[in-house]
Amino acid sequence: MHVITTKKNVKGLVVERVPTEVLRLLEAAGRAADAEGMAAYAVGGFVRDLLLRIENTDVDVAVEGDGLKVARRLAEMVGARLRPHDQFGTAVLVLPDGLRLDVATARVEYYEYPAAPPVVEPSSLKDDLFRRDFTINTLAITLNGPEPFHLVDFFEGQRDLKERTVRVLHDMSFVEDPARVFRAIRFEQRFDFTIGRETLALLKSAVAQGCIGQIAPLRLGAELRYMLAEREPLKMVRRMAELDVLRFVHPALAGDGDGWRLLQHLKDVVAWYEPLYLDVPVERWFCYLLALVDPLPAEEARAVGMRIALPGRLQQVLEAFGQQRRGLPAVLDRRPPPRPSEVYRALEGMAPEALLVLMARSSEDVRHLISHYLTVTRGVEPALGGEDLIALGLEPGPRFTEILEAVRDRRVDGELTTKDQEIAFVRETYLARSR
Repeated sequence: MHVITTKKNVKGLVVERVPTEVLRLLEAAGRAADAEGMAAYAVGGFVRDLLLRIENTDVDVAVEGDGLKVARRLAEMVGARLRPHDQFGTAVLVLPDGLRLDVATARVEYYEYPAAPPVVEPSSLKDDLFRRDFTINTLAITLNGPEPFHLVDFFEGQRDLKERTVRVLHDMSFVEDPARVFRAIRFEQRFDFTIGRETLALLKSAVAQGCIGQIAPLRLGAELRYMLAEREPLKMVRRMAELDVLRFVHPALAGDGDGWRLLQHLKDVVAWYEPLYLDVPVERWFCYLLALVDPLPAEEARAVGMRIALPGRLQQVLEAFGQQRRGLPAVLDRRPPPRPSEVYRALEGMAPEALLVLMARSSEDVRHLISHYLTVTRGVEPALGGEDLIALGLEPGPRFTEILEAVRDRRVDGELTTKDQEIAFVRETYLARSR
């Protein structure tokens, strides 16, 4: 049964703000739900961002009834690939053009103890929306029935959007799911909202009780990653520090002093790098994580990676940077300045995220050296190869590596620019010597 809690029809807004292919998909979802005799709604962040006039094509649909039936019907109608998850009553549709749609059975959930995984059961739309984190994420839009594209608002989400307020739905929200502390901060800072007074008191109480410490490492890492991947990560870090949240990542993290200055410098470095070097993209959030743990000793930085369940490759980068940053100043920040080939040897193999943090924490002279490496010499290789050395009469063996590295160094230093020059250098340096 459809329950319309507002008289607001948002079809015009959807047509104005949503790409045509997304609108057609929403209309098709409504027809699929009609065909199955069920009610379908667009829910969550898509609706919130639509009302805020923010582009968002990540659409979630909740179905009162059997979401999988509607998903299967819709997949047939639009020619989408279906990825069902029967145990959860959810499915992902992927269209030929790459557009995705998540369909779920409306459900209720409850927690058997604080920070426990939720127990989920099918239920009504209202119950489904009540399990969400904040009122601004409880808005829905009808997709079928007598009044499609009407706004559903059980929990005054419209009011909180207008008042630019982040508000939980009940007093136990942060205790049941402490990860909501991170999301409250993220939405507050992303939208330039304010955490409501009562919600802020509940958040501070959950922090004081240590509830965040109960979050599993994998989920804690995901929430921190979302924070640092935001458009303004420094705002996220500052607010986490103000609310004493960072200590659950590591007790020594404060987001102030030298650490804060490093983050500010890094923001400028990342802004310089990203538009220019898309051929070697960086994981921006990971840059900020490296900077955040930079003041820590290497072993404690390593412990942070373990605490947030960093993926293996990134954990290796974090641990390597903890060691690399010790010796690099002696190589790079000296008089007279090192040759480009010496800089190359010092920086070769470092992850791009680590290089950007190194730039941010270095003197202006060292930043110029790293910049030159990134823009000019990174990836420089000799034109010669092993077959060329054999053709010159050299015996294959470990010495080939030494020769090719020497050629590369002179390439990097600008002393050799052509293959003919490389051949002449090898003849004069190695063949003449052997004779």
